[in-house]
Amino acid sequence: MRKKLFIMTMAIVLIVTLFSGVFISLSVMRLDRDAAATRMSDQARLIAYEAGSLDADALPERIENWAAQLNAADGNPDIPYRITVIDRTGAVLADSDAVAGEMENHLTRPEVQQALQSGQGADLRFSETVRHTFLYVATATPDGSRIVRLAILMDELRRTENAILLWTALSCLLGLVVAVLLSIPLGSHFIAPIIRLRKATRAIADGEYGHRAPAEADEIGLLAQDFNGMAAQLQQVIEHERLQNAQLDSILQSTPAGIIAIDQAGGILLINREAQRIFSLHQLPPLHAPLNDWVRRPEVAQMMHETLSQGRPDSQEYEIGEKALALYTAPIFTQEGAPATGAVLVCEDITALKKLEQMRTEFVSNVTHELKTPLTSIRATIETLRTIRPMDEQLQEEMLEIMDLQSERLQALIDDLLSLAEIEHDKEIGEETCDLGEQASQAIALLRSQAESRAVSLSLTLEGQAIVQAPSGRIRRLVINLVDNAIKYNREGGAVHVQVAVLGGRARLTVSDTGIGIAPEHQSRIFERFYRVDKGRSREMGGTGLGLSIVKHLVSLYGGDIYFNSVQGEGTTFTVELPLAGNR
Repeated sequence: MRKKLFIMTMAIVLIVTLFSGVFISLSVMRLDRDAAATRMSDQARLIAYEAGSLDADALPERIENWAAQLNAADGNPDIPYRITVIDRTGAVLADSDAVAGEMENHLTRPEVQQALQSGQGADLRFSETVRHTFLYVATATPDGSRIVRLAILMDELRRTENAILLWTALSCLLGLVVAVLLSIPLGSHFIAPIIRLRKATRAIADGEYGHRAPAEADEIGLLAQDFNGMAAQLQQVIEHERLQNAQLDSILQSTPAGIIAIDQAGGILLINREAQRIFSLHQLPPLHAPLNDWVRRPEVAQMMHETLSQGRPDSQEYEIGEKALALYTAPIFTQEGAPATGAVLVCEDITALKKLEQMRTEFVSNVTHELKTPLTSIRATIETLRTIRPMDEQLQEEMLEIMDLQSERLQALIDDLLSLAEIEHDKEIGEETCDLGEQASQAIALLRSQAESRAVSLSLTLEGQAIVQAPSGRIRRLVINLVDNAIKYNREGGAVHVQVAVLGGRARLTVSDTGIGIAPEHQSRIFERFYRVDKGRSREMGGTGLGLSIVKHLVSLYGGDIYFNSVQGEGTTFTVELPLAGNR
């Protein structure tokens, strides 16, 4: 930098010095010539007053005297004056240095033409007559009949000009030497702030983003201030990038999908915790570690290789042990049209989704079966009614009773399905409230005749007013389903006890029975749709297999919890807890 600055300074000084020297030299020479032309113009004007009245024969002798007087008055015999008198036709009447009769016509001379037109003229040119360069000045006589022209040899003037150029060159050289001597300390003075600025730049490049350059009250100081401002902005940008990287890392690590990114050579660039879990990695692989050394799955390696080589995304599903995985790969491009520089793998554990699909399939199968059974019975009854003719009244009544029972069963199944669908799609809780104890009382009143027909006693205990934020119809349906199951799966002479209490900010509903209980192998599935512990007994009693599923969905919709305790052969207790109104 210092060398460049020195060279640039010398170049600028040299150019300025040369330009100044040439300008001054040309200006001095121009002034010298203008002064000579002015002086000659004045002298030619004086001679023209006398030359206009002289006889032509007297002109040669007279102009020699004039020339001698001018040379003597000028005091420089090395630069003699030449005088020429010309008439309006251009003919030379007399000349101080040549014979007039031997000279050519001067009408076309520029200074003569100017004098004829404006009374005054001047020109600088080479004379073919005497083989020298002259400065010509011409003046017309007062009557305009003749032109008096004075000429001076320019050789001496040129020697003067050459001397001026020599002294100018010497002055420029001296100025250049002085500039060189002064530029060394001045260069160090100006380079010092730049060196400090460079040190600050290097410190920031090394990661010291809080470092700042000293700023002085000059242009370099302004540059340092701008640099400090830029460093402050850079520090903010880097801190923002760090924050964004931390947020991105947090997002990647907390995302439920496994993510792996590799470079073009197959080295791992990024892997999140979910990918570690899916592929059972006990520790985080080092950066650029080969993917095949850590994820030992041929299908994964094949997908990544094809994505890198073909530059297009891919998606497949695999079963790895008990896990079902959905794999998605996509190439990484750093420039449009260029080959892929890496690939990213997104791995999603869809085991739960597959189980859900299986449950949906089973649900459709169960719905079909449950609908088919009463429909088949109804159709068979109709065929019997059509084929047996005549039919006694008792058989006909029995057929109609079968159709009525199966229709009720079909209607109950459809109602439960519609209720379950309505509950699943209803995400709005609403503002309606109801008294849980009151709905329990109504439910028991509706089911009392059913309980009496099975010799099952019903009892209700209310402890406090349990107001919950839910529609009364749905809460009553919840209690009915629990009490109905307790009656159906009870023994003859058994009992069902319902209790409603307020505990803290929650309302508790407890339904206990002395029935057959639930075997341990069935307890994890009792809330599934159409699941029955005792299929034969449930169908005999007209159950749809949806009662507990509806209860479970209602409790979840209104922010409650449900749990049970059952001992096979002794009975079952269901407990539902719902938040009181205003405590949600």
